[in-house]
Amino acid sequence: MLGKLRTICLYDTFGINDLCWSPDGNSIAVAHGSAVDIWNPGGGSRIWTYEGLTDPVQAITWSPDGTRVASASKDETVHIWQVGEDRTPIPAS
Repeated sequence: MLGKLRTICLYDTFGINDLCWSPDGNSIAVAHGSAVDIWNPGGGSRIWTYEGLTDPVQAITWSPDGTRVASASKDETVHIWQVGEDRTPIPAS
């Protein structure tokens, strides 16, 4: 698995600002630059990317039950996504 994490670290010129394992340990959320990714670390595949943020994402976390991902950006905004069964987040209303 370390080889896969090195791949994640090297693909982005901005580096990783924060990362957080899902509560069940099956996914990892990664904040880099102005984007958020969700990865399947076991398979080494990126499941989802959100690049619509305007400022760098400084922090990311999962809800305790693993149903939501929240990101906090430098512009003091917080975005929350509901995570579907396939780990694809959709905007929470």
